[in-house]
Amino acid sequence: MKRIEAIVIAAVSRDLGIGKQGHLPWSSKSELQHFQSITLGYPVIMGSKTYTTLPKLLCGREHIVVSRNPNRIAPGAYVTTSLDAAIQYANDLGYDKCFIIGGGEIYKEALSNCDKVDKLYLSFMEWEGDTDVSFPEFDHKWKRVGRIAYSTENIPWTAFEYNKK
Repeated sequence: MKRIEAIVIAAVSRDLGIGKQGHLPWSSKSELQHFQSITLGYPVIMGSKTYTTLPKLLCGREHIVVSRNPNRIAPGAYVTTSLDAAIQYANDLGYDKCFIIGGGEIYKEALSNCDKVDKLYLSFMEWEGDTDVSFPEFDHKWKRVGRIAYSTENIPWTAFEYNKK
C-alpha cells in the first residue's frame, strides 16, 4: 500500500499567529472557502482543542482527533493518542492524502519531524493583532514552490505551497 501524503494546512498572521482564545482571530469567508475546497473529501487531523472549537463537523471530511486521553469521546470523529496513529488510520481507510488542521501543539509535533509531513499549505493573512497560539517556525526545512490562491477581500491573504528542501 502506498504511503499517504500528509499535508499541514493553516492560515497564519504576519507573525505566524493562528489563534486567540480558541478561535481564529480574523474572519475571512474566502480563506475558509479555500480551506474547504482543498480539504473536502479528505480526512482532517486535529487536536482535541481544535475539535472542541469547531462550530460543527466539517461536511465531507473524515474527522480524526489526536488526544492524550485514550478515553476521549469526540462525536463524529475517530480518536487516537498520536499523530502517527492518526495518519496511519487515514492511510488504512484508503485515502491518498490527509490534512493536519491544527492546533498549535499538533502543528509543532508535525513539523518537528519532517518525516511525518510531505507539504505545507499556508495562507498568510494580511492581519495584525494579538494572538495566544502561534504556528511553529518552519523556514529552514521547507521551500516555497508556488502560490496556490489569493484574495483581496476585507482581509487580504495569499496561500503558498511548501515542499521539503
